[in-house]
Amino acid sequence: MQPVLIIINGLPATGKTTIGKPLAEEFNILFWPKDKVKEFLFDNLGIGDREWSRRLGAISSVFLYEVADQFLTAGKSLIVESDFHKDLAKPEWKKVIEKHHPGILEIYCFTEKGVRRARFEERNKSGNRHKGHVDTVNYLSESDPEPLDVYAPLMVGDCYRVDTTKANDQTTKDVVEEVRRRLNLKRQ
Repeated sequence: MQPVLIIINGLPATGKTTIGKPLAEEFNILFWPKDKVKEFLFDNLGIGDREWSRRLGAISSVFLYEVADQFLTAGKSLIVESDFHKDLAKPEWKKVIEKHHPGILEIYCFTEKGVRRARFEERNKSGNRHKGHVDTVNYLSESDPEPLDVYAPLMVGDCYRVDTTKANDQTTKDVVEEVRRRLNLKRQ
């Protein structure tokens, strides 16, 4: 069977990880969220300011391209997740895709600005978010512009847009079924 590459993309706090975990379980595909890579780096290189977090985020993205290349070389499917910067990520993903020709699906998650702000606040209050992410500076005010042109769909293959504003279990089931249909995947 041809390996697949599922790229879950979207602004921070749009529900990317919430979508990715059940997909990985349903199809028995390894899931690499960028935040897990960043947290490993924080734990081993230290926690710093917002600029440090951004630097480690950029390194984490490069790591995801390399992991995808290695998995696809081995004929293995993979799900990656991040808030990919369109101008930086699109050429990198195109190289990987052109080299391996996997089944490809980009899932682009989006939600309302107020929902993202509430999710940032909830993350911090939960105490479960790694301190290295420096999320307290990510709270969005009403005057902050949404960088939708920077963190836009990559359009490196089929793109499925998912509104996570009112995400629930049914939303997740719908995404699983749509991924199954678009990539012709079977339950593992």
